[in-house]
Amino acid sequence: MLKSKLKNDLLQLGLTENEINFYKAGLELGLATIPQIAERAGISRMSGYNIYKSLNHKGMADMDVRSYGQKCKVAKPAKLLTLFEDSRKKLDKLATNLPNVIGELCFVC
Repeated sequence: MLKSKLKNDLLQLGLTENEINFYKAGLELGLATIPQIAERAGISRMSGYNIYKSLNHKGMADMDVRSYGQKCKVAKPAKLLTLFEDSRKKLDKLATNLPNVIGELCFVC
């Protein structure tokens, strides 16, 4: 189980609780199938596939295809910096545009 501060930090980065559990299980197992990671994370197999897709979209998981089949590999923890930078860029863009948003909404009032 993750310490609550670490978990809160990961939640603030935009990961869901299930994504955090899947990611942690993936780090512990290394190369593993999605069902293996899901079982370790305590989530259903189907949820595991959905969470993998979500983490893959965020750049936090990928498939390693070899002669013995597909295995999932989660990104190293340093990749969280990229996730943070992406979030920061989105917030910076929103901050730049916020006066326009407020101005347009004031016309509605």
